[in-house]
Amino acid sequence: MTSSTIDSLKERAGILLVVFTIATLLSATYLYWVHSIPVEEKEEIVLANYTHNFDYNCLVSLRNNSLYDARFIDPNKDTAYLRITESLDFNVSYTFKITVGGTGNINYVVNLILKSPLGWQRELGTIADGNIKFKGVMATLSDNFKIHPNAYWDLINTIEYETGTKSNRYSIIVDIRIHVYVVTGVGTVNENFTPVIVINLERGTNRGDIITVDGENTFRKSEIIKINTIRRDYIVNQRYYSYILTSTLGGGFIFSVYLFIKSRPKDKNIDKILQALGDVIVDIKEEPSDLKERTLIKVETLDDIIKVSDSLLKPVLLLKNGKEAPKLYVIDEDIVYEYTVK
Repeated sequence: MTSSTIDSLKERAGILLVVFTIATLLSATYLYWVHSIPVEEKEEIVLANYTHNFDYNCLVSLRNNSLYDARFIDPNKDTAYLRITESLDFNVSYTFKITVGGTGNINYVVNLILKSPLGWQRELGTIADGNIKFKGVMATLSDNFKIHPNAYWDLINTIEYETGTKSNRYSIIVDIRIHVYVVTGVGTVNENFTPVIVINLERGTNRGDIITVDGENTFRKSEIIKINTIRRDYIVNQRYYSYILTSTLGGGFIFSVYLFIKSRPKDKNIDKILQALGDVIVDIKEEPSDLKERTLIKVETLDDIIKVSDSLLKPVLLLKNGKEAPKLYVIDEDIVYEYTVK
């Protein structure tokens, strides 16, 4: 095989390797892409919208006092002092709306909890409850109740004595629990709605012994939804295609690597080897003239030609002939040993 033929094969193998490398990388990218897309997609369809809306109003009912002329005050506008407070009068209302008609029940219960900032709390019981029937798209319930904050100081003093704790601040939690159960043609609403009002009892502040009321009108919106599962069969098919494509191109890549390695010269360091042989190598300008008249033996490797040279004590003749592969000769009378550098 001539040097030009070897170079041509090497070039073709290199081109083939580059082509298969790029193609394999692209197929691997395609494989990753089709696996990053889920086969199934969840689609949410809104069948109905509904809302919870809670409002409350609080007035402080006063005992006879020298400060206020009014019988009632708004704790959000005027300071409510503990010692002149008779009761807290609450008016609460709740409205449930839904965009699709239905039937059901709405139940509610109002509980009180006495809570200390030092960690203990005590349930005080239920002060209001009720039930209304729901039919159509909207229902409203309302109720009124009174809370007497000064009625709990004896209980507070007893618990302080029993626990050894003492605080200037206590809270009465107004725990409102509303349960909605409504059946419609598109689904069922079965959930709780729990607004909270906090009454703070504070003694010894720079404003005196006072009551504050914390709580907000509460609104919540939600939906009845249906979840549809959409199966993408085309993604499944593309995954199968990606397996076939990647395995085929991967095989081609491995084969092109093999061809590229096989096309490389076996004696990669031929010049260094020849240089290391030193005086054993003799450069010649042309083939021996009587080569055809002698017996020609071609050896397979560089080591073989060197062994022949060593055993016969003959020099190795090196012929460099342009683009042709270099040839090494050892001549022993009528026999010529030849090795073509690969």
